[in-house]
Amino acid sequence: MGIAYIESTEHFLPHSEDSRVLFEEGAEDFSNIIADHMDDSIAMVESIHSEMFSEEVLVHICATLECYEKHTTMRKSRGATIGDKVFLSPKLLARPKTTKSVLAHELSHLHLAQKLGGLTLYNNVPGWFQEGLATFVSEGGGAEKVSISDAEKALKSQSFFIPDINGSIFRMKNADSYGFTENYSDPFFAQNMYYRQSSMFVAYLKRTNITGFNRLMFQILSGVTFEKAFIENYDLGLEDTWYSFINEIKT
Repeated sequence: MGIAYIESTEHFLPHSEDSRVLFEEGAEDFSNIIADHMDDSIAMVESIHSEMFSEEVLVHICATLECYEKHTTMRKSRGATIGDKVFLSPKLLARPKTTKSVLAHELSHLHLAQKLGGLTLYNNVPGWFQEGLATFVSEGGGAEKVSISDAEKALKSQSFFIPDINGSIFRMKNADSYGFTENYSDPFFAQNMYYRQSSMFVAYLKRTNITGFNRLMFQILSGVTFEKAFIENYDLGLEDTWYSFINEIKT
Protein backbone atom coordinates (compact mmCIF):
# COMPACT_ATOMS: atom_id res chain seq x y z
CA MET A 1 0.00 0.00 0.00
CA GLY A 2 3.03 2.28 -0.18
CA ILE A 3 1.85 4.09 -3.31
CA ALA A 4 -1.56 4.73 -1.76
CA TYR A 5 0.04 6.53 1.17
CA ILE A 6 1.51 9.24 -1.06
CA GLU A 7 -1.49 9.86 -3.34
CA SER A 8 -2.75 13.43 -2.98
CA THR A 9 -6.27 13.95 -1.65
CA GLU A 10 -6.39 17.67 -2.47
CA HIS A 11 -9.15 17.21 -5.05
CA PHE A 12 -11.62 15.95 -2.41
CA LEU A 13 -14.16 18.61 -1.46
CA PRO A 14 -15.40 19.27 2.10
CA HIS A 15 -19.04 18.54 2.81
CA SER A 16 -20.96 21.77 3.38
CA GLU A 17 -22.34 20.65 6.76
CA ASP A 18 -19.63 18.30 8.00
CA SER A 19 -16.00 19.10 7.20
CA ARG A 20 -14.95 15.64 8.41
CA VAL A 21 -16.50 14.25 5.22
CA LEU A 22 -14.56 14.90 2.01
CA PHE A 23 -15.90 13.80 -1.35
CA GLU A 24 -14.81 13.49 -4.93
CA GLU A 25 -16.85 15.46 -7.45
CA GLY A 26 -19.80 13.31 -8.41
CA ALA A 27 -20.19 11.76 -4.96
CA GLU A 28 -22.29 14.54 -3.43
CA ASP A 29 -25.30 12.34 -2.65
CA PHE A 30 -23.04 9.63 -1.23
CA SER A 31 -21.36 12.19 1.02
CA ASN A 32 -24.73 13.31 2.39
CA ILE A 33 -25.45 9.75 3.50
CA ILE A 34 -22.07 9.45 5.22
CA ALA A 35 -22.43 12.84 6.92
CA ASP A 36 -25.72 11.67 8.42
CA HIS A 37 -23.97 8.65 9.97
CA MET A 38 -20.77 10.27 11.23
CA ASP A 39 -21.76 11.17 14.79
CA ASP A 40 -23.42 7.82 15.52
CA SER A 41 -20.54 5.84 14.01
CA ILE A 42 -17.91 7.77 15.97
CA ALA A 43 -19.94 7.25 19.16
CA MET A 44 -20.10 3.49 18.50
CA VAL A 45 -16.30 3.32 18.26
CA GLU A 46 -15.57 5.52 21.27
CA SER A 47 -18.03 3.56 23.41
CA ILE A 48 -16.40 0.15 22.87
CA HIS A 49 -12.82 1.43 22.64
CA SER A 50 -13.48 3.48 25.80
CA GLU A 51 -11.47 6.42 24.48
CA MET A 52 -12.21 9.38 22.24
CA PHE A 53 -10.47 9.90 18.92
CA SER A 54 -7.19 11.68 19.52
CA GLU A 55 -7.02 13.39 16.12
CA GLU A 56 -9.35 14.75 13.48
CA VAL A 57 -11.49 12.13 11.77
CA LEU A 58 -11.41 12.37 7.97
CA VAL A 59 -13.53 10.21 5.67
CA HIS A 60 -12.93 10.38 1.93
CA ILE A 61 -15.76 9.46 -0.44
CA CYS A 62 -14.78 8.18 -3.87
CA ALA A 63 -17.14 8.65 -6.81
CA THR A 64 -15.48 5.94 -8.91
CA LEU A 65 -13.79 2.60 -8.39
CA GLU A 66 -10.73 4.04 -10.11
CA CYS A 67 -10.45 6.69 -7.40
CA TYR A 68 -10.89 4.10 -4.67
CA GLU A 69 -8.27 1.77 -6.13
CA LYS A 70 -5.84 4.65 -6.63
CA HIS A 71 -6.00 5.63 -2.96
CA THR A 72 -6.22 2.17 -1.40
CA THR A 73 -4.67 -0.21 -4.00
CA MET A 74 -7.88 -2.23 -3.54
CA ARG A 75 -10.93 -2.57 -5.74
CA LYS A 76 -13.18 -5.25 -4.25
CA SER A 77 -13.60 -3.89 -0.71
CA ARG A 78 -16.17 -1.28 0.29
CA GLY A 79 -14.00 0.64 2.72
CA ALA A 80 -10.36 0.91 3.76
CA THR A 81 -8.26 2.80 6.26
CA ILE A 82 -4.94 4.01 4.88
CA GLY A 83 -2.75 5.77 7.40
CA ASP A 84 -4.85 8.53 8.97
CA LYS A 85 -7.58 8.50 6.34
CA VAL A 86 -10.69 6.43 5.70
CA PHE A 87 -11.74 5.83 2.09
CA LEU A 88 -15.18 4.58 1.07
CA SER A 89 -15.95 2.95 -2.25
CA PRO A 90 -19.02 3.68 -4.40
CA LYS A 91 -19.67 -0.06 -4.12
CA LEU A 92 -21.34 0.80 -0.82
CA LEU A 93 -24.20 2.39 -2.73
CA ALA A 94 -25.22 -1.05 -4.01
CA ARG A 95 -25.85 -2.13 -0.40
CA PRO A 96 -27.03 1.08 1.31
CA LYS A 97 -28.16 -0.68 4.49
CA THR A 98 -24.52 -1.53 5.24
CA THR A 99 -23.24 2.04 4.91
CA LYS A 100 -23.30 2.91 8.61
CA SER A 101 -21.79 -0.40 9.73
CA VAL A 102 -18.96 -0.29 7.17
CA LEU A 103 -18.23 3.32 8.17
CA ALA A 104 -18.07 2.35 11.86
CA HIS A 105 -15.88 -0.66 11.00
CA GLU A 106 -13.34 1.56 9.27
CA LEU A 107 -13.48 4.16 12.03
CA SER A 108 -12.52 1.46 14.53
CA HIS A 109 -9.40 0.81 12.44
CA LEU A 110 -8.75 4.54 12.23
CA HIS A 111 -9.03 4.96 16.00
CA LEU A 112 -6.38 2.30 16.60
CA ALA A 113 -4.15 3.75 13.89
CA GLN A 114 -4.40 7.25 15.37
CA LYS A 115 -3.50 6.02 18.83
CA LEU A 116 -0.66 3.70 17.86
CA GLY A 117 0.54 4.44 14.35
CA GLY A 118 0.61 1.74 11.70
CA LEU A 119 3.92 0.08 12.63
CA THR A 120 3.11 -0.28 16.33
CA LEU A 121 -0.47 -1.32 15.60
CA TYR A 122 0.47 -4.24 13.36
CA ASN A 123 3.38 -5.31 15.55
CA ASN A 124 1.38 -5.12 18.78
CA VAL A 125 -2.12 -6.25 17.85
CA PRO A 126 -2.97 -9.45 15.93
CA GLY A 127 -5.10 -9.01 12.83
CA TRP A 128 -7.99 -11.15 14.07
CA PHE A 129 -8.44 -8.79 17.05
CA GLN A 130 -8.29 -5.69 14.86
CA GLU A 131 -10.94 -7.10 12.51
CA GLY A 132 -12.99 -8.71 15.27
CA LEU A 133 -13.07 -5.48 17.23
CA ALA A 134 -14.06 -3.45 14.15
CA THR A 135 -16.84 -5.91 13.29
CA PHE A 136 -18.05 -6.03 16.89
CA VAL A 137 -18.04 -2.24 17.24
CA SER A 138 -19.97 -1.82 13.98
CA GLU A 139 -22.54 -4.49 14.86
CA GLY A 140 -21.51 -6.77 12.02
CA GLY A 141 -19.93 -4.40 9.52
CA GLY A 142 -17.84 -6.41 7.07
CA ALA A 143 -19.47 -9.71 8.00
CA GLU A 144 -22.97 -9.25 6.60
CA LYS A 145 -22.83 -12.42 4.50
CA VAL A 146 -22.33 -14.61 7.58
CA SER A 147 -24.89 -14.57 10.37
CA ILE A 148 -24.12 -15.46 13.97
CA SER A 149 -26.04 -18.69 13.36
CA ASP A 150 -23.85 -19.49 10.33
CA ALA A 151 -20.72 -18.90 12.39
CA GLU A 152 -22.01 -21.02 15.28
CA LYS A 153 -22.64 -23.93 12.89
CA ALA A 154 -19.09 -23.60 11.56
CA LEU A 155 -17.62 -23.47 15.07
CA LYS A 156 -19.59 -26.55 16.10
CA SER A 157 -18.34 -28.44 13.04
CA GLN A 158 -14.69 -27.58 13.81
CA SER A 159 -14.42 -25.05 10.97
CA PHE A 160 -12.57 -22.28 12.75
CA PHE A 161 -9.21 -20.58 13.21
CA ILE A 162 -6.93 -20.54 16.25
CA PRO A 163 -6.24 -16.91 17.22
CA ASP A 164 -2.65 -15.74 17.50
CA ILE A 165 -1.59 -13.77 20.54
CA ASN A 166 1.09 -11.81 18.68
CA GLY A 167 0.92 -9.29 15.88
CA SER A 168 3.55 -8.81 13.19
CA ILE A 169 3.92 -6.29 10.41
CA PHE A 170 5.82 -8.95 8.46
CA ARG A 171 3.19 -11.66 8.96
CA MET A 172 -0.22 -9.98 8.84
CA LYS A 173 -2.75 -12.80 8.82
CA ASN A 174 -6.15 -12.78 7.12
CA ALA A 175 -8.90 -15.25 6.21
CA ASP A 176 -6.65 -16.94 3.67
CA SER A 177 -3.82 -17.30 6.21
CA TYR A 178 -6.14 -19.26 8.51
CA GLY A 179 -7.40 -21.54 5.74
CA PHE A 180 -10.91 -20.11 5.41
CA THR A 181 -10.60 -19.81 1.63
CA GLU A 182 -9.85 -23.54 1.48
CA ASN A 183 -13.10 -24.32 3.30
CA TYR A 184 -15.37 -21.97 1.35
CA SER A 185 -15.49 -21.54 -2.43
CA ASP A 186 -16.66 -17.92 -2.15
CA PRO A 187 -13.69 -15.80 -0.94
CA PHE A 188 -16.03 -13.06 0.29
CA PHE A 189 -17.97 -15.56 2.39
CA ALA A 190 -14.65 -16.86 3.74
CA GLN A 191 -13.57 -13.37 4.77
CA ASN A 192 -16.97 -12.68 6.31
CA MET A 193 -16.72 -15.94 8.29
CA TYR A 194 -13.31 -14.89 9.61
CA TYR A 195 -14.64 -11.47 10.60
CA ARG A 196 -17.78 -12.91 12.19
CA GLN A 197 -15.96 -15.54 14.26
CA SER A 198 -13.40 -12.94 15.35
CA SER A 199 -16.12 -10.48 16.37
CA MET A 200 -18.03 -13.13 18.31
CA PHE A 201 -14.88 -13.94 20.26
CA VAL A 202 -14.28 -10.25 20.99
CA ALA A 203 -17.89 -10.00 22.21
CA TYR A 204 -17.26 -13.05 24.44
CA LEU A 205 -14.12 -11.46 25.89
CA LYS A 206 -16.09 -8.34 26.79
CA ARG A 207 -19.20 -10.14 28.07
CA THR A 208 -17.37 -12.59 30.33
CA ASN A 209 -14.91 -10.08 31.80
CA ILE A 210 -15.99 -6.51 31.12
CA THR A 211 -13.49 -5.02 33.58
CA GLY A 212 -10.67 -7.04 32.08
CA PHE A 213 -11.75 -6.12 28.56
CA ASN A 214 -11.82 -2.41 29.35
CA ARG A 215 -8.35 -2.64 30.89
CA LEU A 216 -7.19 -4.64 27.88
CA MET A 217 -8.37 -1.87 25.56
CA PHE A 218 -6.80 0.84 27.71
CA GLN A 219 -3.45 -0.93 27.71
CA ILE A 220 -3.52 -1.66 23.98
CA LEU A 221 -4.31 1.97 23.21
CA SER A 222 -1.44 2.97 25.53
CA GLY A 223 1.03 0.96 23.45
CA VAL A 224 1.13 -2.28 25.45
CA THR A 225 1.24 -5.40 23.28
CA PHE A 226 -1.94 -7.45 23.00
CA GLU A 227 -0.05 -10.45 24.42
CA LYS A 228 1.01 -8.62 27.59
CA ALA A 229 -2.39 -6.95 28.05
CA PHE A 230 -4.27 -10.23 27.60
CA ILE A 231 -2.07 -12.14 30.05
CA GLU A 232 -2.51 -9.42 32.67
CA ASN A 233 -6.31 -9.24 32.37
CA TYR A 234 -7.53 -12.78 31.69
CA ASP A 235 -7.06 -15.82 33.92
CA LEU A 236 -6.74 -18.36 31.11
CA GLY A 237 -4.34 -18.24 28.19
CA LEU A 238 -5.66 -17.06 24.83
CA GLU A 239 -6.06 -20.52 23.30
CA ASP A 240 -7.80 -21.90 26.41
CA THR A 241 -10.10 -18.87 26.43
CA TRP A 242 -10.86 -19.48 22.74
CA TYR A 243 -11.86 -23.08 23.41
CA SER A 244 -13.98 -21.97 26.37
CA PHE A 245 -15.79 -19.69 23.93
CA ILE A 246 -16.34 -22.57 21.49
CA ASN A 247 -17.48 -24.92 24.26
CA GLU A 248 -20.06 -22.35 25.37
CA ILE A 249 -21.48 -22.34 21.85
CA LYS A 250 -21.57 -26.13 21.70
CA THR A 251 -23.55 -26.49 24.94
